[in-house]
Amino acid sequence: MTSKFSIWIRQHSVAAYFIVAYIVTWIGVLPLVASAQGIINIQLSPNLHIVGDFGPFLAALIVTAIIGGRQGIGELFGRMLRWRVGITWVLIAVFSPVAIFALSAAITYIFWPTWLDLGQLFEALCSYLRDFMVGVGTTMWLVSSVIISFSYGFLEEPGWRGFALPRLQKTRGARTATVILAIFWGLWHLPFFFYRFDFQIFTIIGFFVSLLFGAIWLTFLYNSTGGSILMVSLWHTFWDIVIILGPSISGNIVFLMNIMVIILAVAALRIGGPDKLSTKDKHII
Repeated sequence: MTSKFSIWIRQHSVAAYFIVAYIVTWIGVLPLVASAQGIINIQLSPNLHIVGDFGPFLAALIVTAIIGGRQGIGELFGRMLRWRVGITWVLIAVFSPVAIFALSAAITYIFWPTWLDLGQLFEALCSYLRDFMVGVGTTMWLVSSVIISFSYGFLEEPGWRGFALPRLQKTRGARTATVILAIFWGLWHLPFFFYRFDFQIFTIIGFFVSLLFGAIWLTFLYNSTGGSILMVSLWHTFWDIVIILGPSISGNIVFLMNIMVIILAVAALRIGGPDKLSTKDKHII
């Protein structure tokens, strides 16, 4: 039976990856869903959400170990640490989310000043500084937000871009592979709408649209850096850090940031082409 199971996984590695990622994540966040929906009368910390982020990472490790053994695991970790991609791509991975945030804030301030509460931002920064001096309160929230953002980037990306994408691209164009990945990446988030996100139709549509275009941009970044999981992990992490900060100034900044990601994705398609989505070639395994 074990042999047949291993053979099936080798023949359907991407499907096996998605199944394991869903199982690990959905079981991991089940207590949060039950608490939020009143099924259990226990107040749980929202930081337990980080448990669900292990799903993509563990799925990549498990399936890679089965189909590739120690050599496959070594190759996966090698791409997770691949930093020799050129200084331009490193700067894009780290600073482009910050630049998108700053540009969105500037546009909001110039064209819609009533949308931008600079006083609230100043008060928030003062609160961060004050609490940093005593080590409690808002600073702890900020630290936990940064840690959670790192979990998004460095636990999710080894699975979505590190494992699934290069295998999907092996028999498909990069754009088609990305759309397929985005669908399963989006469905993976479904339990989060029952305890974390606003469960409304326009929120859901907006979320999936932004996720699709974000996936296109991340495919471009992944392929253009020769399959560097580190670069897409850094971009994902810094994006989540600034997307958490955005609403503290103006919710409209988040809207503009998502518009800019759409622009980035369209530019990536024009520059890299739908088949490769890369300045070089698509990365396959």
